[in-house]
Amino acid sequence: MWQSYIYIYIISMNQAFMNILIEIVSPFFCFILIGYIFGRLFDGTDAGLYWLNKFIIYLAVPALLFSLLIKSPIEEMANFGYIATTTLITFAIFAASMIYLVFVLKKRLGDSSLLAASASYGNVGYMGIPLMVALLGEDAIIPATLILIFDSMLHFILVPLIAGRNDTGSSFERFVHSLMQILKNPFLIASVLGVIIALFDLPLPSLISNLSDQLGASAIPTALFSLGVSLSLSKFTGVSFDRVFLVTMKLFIHPALVAVIVLSLGIFDPIWSATAIIMATLPTALNVFMMAKQYDRSAEMVSSVTLFGTIVSVGSISFVIYLVDIFLLKMG
Repeated sequence: MWQSYIYIYIISMNQAFMNILIEIVSPFFCFILIGYIFGRLFDGTDAGLYWLNKFIIYLAVPALLFSLLIKSPIEEMANFGYIATTTLITFAIFAASMIYLVFVLKKRLGDSSLLAASASYGNVGYMGIPLMVALLGEDAIIPATLILIFDSMLHFILVPLIAGRNDTGSSFERFVHSLMQILKNPFLIASVLGVIIALFDLPLPSLISNLSDQLGASAIPTALFSLGVSLSLSKFTGVSFDRVFLVTMKLFIHPALVAVIVLSLGIFDPIWSATAIIMATLPTALNVFMMAKQYDRSAEMVSSVTLFGTIVSVGSISFVIYLVDIFLLKMG
């Protein structure tokens, strides 16, 4: 008798998992796949992506952040415990990867900084914000935005300081340059503007409100399509231990560590905890590849890790969402 119950339970688990995969995750990866196919069929180039990426970075995703933040309870932004917890875990993954790469795999320090970033810096902008909004609704926008801002700040400061050691200029000059790049980031500017308007309840002309809503609505398909085209330009040079290690750190160790610590603390709202866990499951951000090219540090391997990780993440993200749904949100 009990074998029958176990069998029924396994079947129901499989159905729930497949529902999440088909109804929630697949549409996102379909946009990426379409972009990948277009990039292959129509000989996509970096130059061809230039204006689309400018639209996404300077208009679409900032408009999505802005339009959602102006409707959010902004007082929740000052959740310093959440900021410290998620950022320190990301730093721990970065540091552990650096130590392993330098002392065990004998990689150079500059190269290791980019490879470690590929193990700790997820695609929290292009994939993270749209996925969290689609999956968890507007309640997830504040925790997702906090992770986006502080994870980006962490890597945009650490990586240039380490990878640019051979460049002209002092460490302080590189730090100031990195800080200025962060302050000019459109995602950060849109977030700050949205917070100010919501905090002081400032009236917003309907033209601006409607325009930001419509631009924000274009963020998900264009960002994911662009990601797919970018991946079609990536070089996959095979599966090696280095690549498996980095992908494992990003897709499995990072979210597992977040889940253990966040749930052990037990001080965060379930939506916030779910956001932290799922955001940690995202594959490597394209920004890491851009920095690798900028500093000429293991760009080919970072590109390969990004492509390999994105493919594997179809299953890993679905599985993590399933676990979060069943054991944390109790929606299943």
